[in-house]
Amino acid sequence: MERTCERCELIEGEDYYWEGPVMVFTARFHLKRGHCCGNRCRHCPYGNGPQSAACVQGESSRSANESG
Repeated sequence: MERTCERCELIEGEDYYWEGPVMVFTARFHLKRGHCCGNRCRHCPYGNGPQSAACVQGESSRSANESG
């Protein structure tokens, strides 16, 4: 039985696009993913794009808060 779901299916032009050989994920993809990955993605809807240091700092402070 094949396992599929709307969250898993990627749609070219909506979830990602190609920039030469590089696959670029869109804000729609990141929202479906549900959280920031900490990689400073170009279309990060969480305010942590390549021009912001908040993503790396946010991930670090979240880990510190979770551990103690």
